[in-house]
Amino acid sequence: MNLFSVQIMAMQLREGRSGEDYNYGRAFLITGKISINGRAWRRMTVFDYIAPTGQLEVGKIRDFVVVDYVHKNYTDVRGRVKPKTLKGRIVFVRARKYRPTPIRESNMWLAPAQPKYQRGSQAIAIMDVCAYLHVARERNGRVGFKHLIKVAQAFV
Repeated sequence: MNLFSVQIMAMQLREGRSGEDYNYGRAFLITGKISINGRAWRRMTVFDYIAPTGQLEVGKIRDFVVVDYVHKNYTDVRGRVKPKTLKGRIVFVRARKYRPTPIRESNMWLAPAQPKYQRGSQAIAIMDVCAYLHVARERNGRVGFKHLIKVAQAFV
């Protein structure tokens, strides 16, 4: 079982469904941009998200992965169950985790100017993405730091 399989099963469980009841299609990689809440999210965008541990963390987008799913008994249960539970689409963000983890300072993050991102990428469910961040100069003159300011909320 690979990383995406584990994430897909966990996402289905969150929705109250058993992940084993579904057939999953081929994963499609989107290297361009997608629109979340009316804003274009591109590769190399800095964002914050809720990690599996429940903490808020910061990462940089590598690309997006889309997986379609269909219920194994689609023809048998059609008409008795809501269509969105029978088939749908799951979107993931493949990102590199910001290292060291920035410090939360009021409504923004205080981060090292030269971050060392985590080596491997991790899959983050699109519903765990919180905010689009803008990288700005540090306002108090601290050398070697910058601010990550929330520009847009991912989902309202």
